[in-house]
Amino acid sequence: MAKKNFSANDIDPEDTTHFAFESMDIFEMIKRNTLPHTPYDIIICDPPALAKKEDDIKNAQRAYGELNQFCLSKLSSGGILVTSSCSGRITQEDFRDTLRIAAGRAHKTVKILKWVTQPADHAELLGFDEGRYLKTAIVEVV
Repeated sequence: MAKKNFSANDIDPEDTTHFAFESMDIFEMIKRNTLPHTPYDIIICDPPALAKKEDDIKNAQRAYGELNQFCLSKLSSGGILVTSSCSGRITQEDFRDTLRIAAGRAHKTVKILKWVTQPADHAELLGFDEGRYLKTAIVEVV
């Protein structure tokens, strides 16, 4: 689908000197440490919900940490990471702490450019904290 989108915008999807399309389970990619053409200028990390129930929180935080550490380690200075969590049981502060730890483990200094939450059509209900499920951080490696 991405290649079709590139073609529709008159960008040659086979021009691998400027970008790459990868299709692999991200945790397998981390295990193998396979991500060609590094460092990158931008990486978008948008995993599925990893903490669907209370018992998943600890493993989800570990997984988000591994994902973001891997992504940050592949970015150049000035590189941008757009990273999300759609796990309602992970708060924005928990996700921020996970990103802080991931940055340290990746030996990167990062600054948060912007936090983005769900749009108005996914309005937050008071008294239902899990309704604040979507959190996206846009960070820059400095």
